[in-house]
Amino acid sequence: YWIYPQSNATTPYVAAGSTNSECVAVDLIFTDGSTLRDSGATTSGGVSIHPHSQCGHLTLDAWNHITVDLGTHSSGKSINRLLVGYDQPGGSGGYRGYLDDISIQ
Repeated sequence: YWIYPQSNATTPYVAAGSTNSECVAVDLIFTDGSTLRDSGATTSGGVSIHPHSQCGHLTLDAWNHITVDLGTHSSGKSINRLLVGYDQPGGSGGYRGYLDDISIQ
C-alpha cells in the first residue's frame, strides 16, 4: 500500500512539531483472531508493521510505499477484516494522511 502522512505544514489538524501521522499502518484481523500488527511481520525495509513501529520511519508529506511478506508470518490464515491502525504511546494531538492502492496478493 501507499501512505501519505501529513505534517502540520500541510494541514492544521496535526499538532505543531509532532510526527503523529507517521504512527499509522494497515492492519489485518485474521479469522483465528490474530492480527498482522502482532505477528512479527516486517516491511520490506525491515521495520515491524505494528503502527507504533512506523513512528520515525515514514516520510511526512510524501508518498511512502509499504510492502509486507504475509506468507512469512501469516501463511494459511484467512483475512476477516482490514483496518487502519494508529498507535503512539504517550502521543497527543491530531494526525492525518492518505492511504492508496491497498493490495493483497
